[in-house]
Amino acid sequence: DEEKRYEIRDGRVVGLFSPSSKIKEFVYEYTGLAKNIWSLIAKIQTVLVKDSETLRSPEEKRLGINQAKSLWTINNEVFQEYGRSGLEKARHHMDLLYQLLQEHNKEMSIAVYPWPDQIVHADLHSRQVTFWENWAKSYFVPFFNFFPVFISSKADPMEVISKNFIEGDVHWNEAGHEVILRKLYAKIRETFPKIWDEKQAGTH
Repeated sequence: DEEKRYEIRDGRVVGLFSPSSKIKEFVYEYTGLAKNIWSLIAKIQTVLVKDSETLRSPEEKRLGINQAKSLWTINNEVFQEYGRSGLEKARHHMDLLYQLLQEHNKEMSIAVYPWPDQIVHADLHSRQVTFWENWAKSYFVPFFNFFPVFISSKADPMEVISKNFIEGDVHWNEAGHEVILRKLYAKIRETFPKIWDEKQAGTH
């Protein structure tokens, strides 16, 4: 998202839109005939030019897999296209967040979890994992890796996705949230025992 959908300008989040999208927005808002012509051109383009989204099968769309936005951890060409530069932007923003928290004497932790594409490709030792684990180590920040929760040689990846994710989405459904709640609960108790004990005793 930081590479393709928005950027930070003067401390503000600004969406990235191509010039054609600006024209399209104007056409749809203020014209009639031109709007119909634009729609026809878009339909013809969809038939003639097959992008990664139109090539996805109904089953892939249902499971939320084979998405260009999530293949950067698996496909090296996609990683070179936007993954590498996107990670550097994300690292920069995380550095700033860490500095801000330090200024206010606040602790932080970081967690990663797989999207459906990482699950179906069994991307257990993912770029997503190694990059943020190394970042966390450099700042002595607790790191929670939830990839093994959803990726296992003993589990059918399609069943894992269907059971734990919103259909066609990369976010958990109610069952997925329940799984993460239990795992996070255990991680917090293990990682922050003193804070946990104080909270249980009612002194924190």
